Amino acid sequence: PPAPSPRVGSSAASDVYKRQSEIEAACSHHEGLARLFRILHADQVKYVEKRPPLTPTLQLTLSTIDGDFLTDLMNASIVEALTNDGRIGIRDGETFETRATAARGLLHETIEENARLLESMLSDRENLVDSIAGLKASFDTSHDLEMQLAFLFRPGFLQTLDVFGRYPRYLKAMSVRVQRARDNPDADARKLLEVEPFQNRLNERLLESDDISAARDLLEFAMKLEEFRVNRFAPEIKTPMKVSAQRLEEAWAGLQTAK
Repeated sequence: PPAPSPRVGSSAASDVYKRQSEIEAACSHHEGLARLFRILHADQVKYVEKRPPLTPTLQLTLSTIDGDFLTDLMNASIVEALTNDGRIGIRDGETFETRATAARGLLHETIEENARLLESMLSDRENLVDSIAGLKASFDTSHDLEMQLAFLFRPGFLQTLDVFGRYPRYLKAMSVRVQRARDNPDADARKLLEVEPFQNRLNERLLESDDISAARDLLEFAMKLEEFRVNRFAPEIKTPMKVSAQRLEEAWAGLQTAK
């Protein structure tokens, strides 16, 4: 059985709560940047949205997941073009005007590149659906993989912070896990025991949420849990942050403080 949860001090919970607040602020800032660009450069946005560089197949697939996918894809691409993929901070009007002029010319190229990444992600998703269906493993393993994939590609998934940087790693880790679960189902079941307590807590909180897309703190915890999954099921795929059960406990304590 999994080890008992470590006790989390109030200082650690406070630090995590502060980081959660920073995530909320970052999301609000991105939304504001996209909204302002849409107002000031409505003609360019309208031009790209009328002729999105997306194949008919990609548009059809995305529309079955989320009817508002184009708005989310456009907003993510606007922010990426404005901030040079997060490398440039925009905190004043002068910087915004300078970056908006540059982003206007980069927008079509940016959304085109993101469309290419989306095609690859959705191809990986389709392959995983087939692999999971053919996996002769325990119900718990197959069900967990199915639910993980469904959550990753939920309505509004394109609003996830750094979705194009994070998702390819998560999908690759899932593919590695499927292969290993096929060869050693018992080992997969043992690792799943480490993940399940966090996943169950998260599921309960998500079910209480009226609008999952607006529950930024919960969604960011979900991404931390995805990193933990990578660490446990496919450790050769490096995570951009240190991740452990104790760190997840601290992050959860921060969520409880914010509740």
